[in-house]
Amino acid sequence: IYPFTSDSDELHTMVEMGLPFLDHLTLYHEVGVGSGEGIIEVVRRGIQENRVPGCIVGTDLNRYSLESIRLLIEEEFGGFDNVYLRHSNAAEPFEGEQLGFSPKIFVVAANRFFSILDPKVFDSVVENFSQQMKKEGYLVAGINLASHANMEILEEMIE
Repeated sequence: IYPFTSDSDELHTMVEMGLPFLDHLTLYHEVGVGSGEGIIEVVRRGIQENRVPGCIVGTDLNRYSLESIRLLIEEEFGGFDNVYLRHSNAAEPFEGEQLGFSPKIFVVAANRFFSILDPKVFDSVVENFSQQMKKEGYLVAGINLASHANMEILEEMIE
């Protein structure tokens, strides 16, 4: 868990925290991908450092964001076979096997995600994440520590 700073610092921190766990046996799942900068940076840094995840999944409720990310990946990398963009709620269960991939390690990245998460679905999202990470998994999450409500969310997640 890392605190919010500036957008570029957050992105750098998210990728830096997840990078050590990435290899061809890792499923990297970013929820609330928004503009896709996180996924683009994971692919870029993964290529540079020879740590490209075996499978990369981006989940968002905004179809337009997902289409934009697909176009950016096409433009920047000429496409990428192991990137899957999922129009879905983060609370909906997801398994790597659905994509024909059996991950050894599962990394869930959630930059600013918990700050915009509807409190009504918080428990189901946390349950979904814990199911994804039950074998060997890691959660990389950015939290606005200046917000009292976010501090309560952080305390709940740690429990």
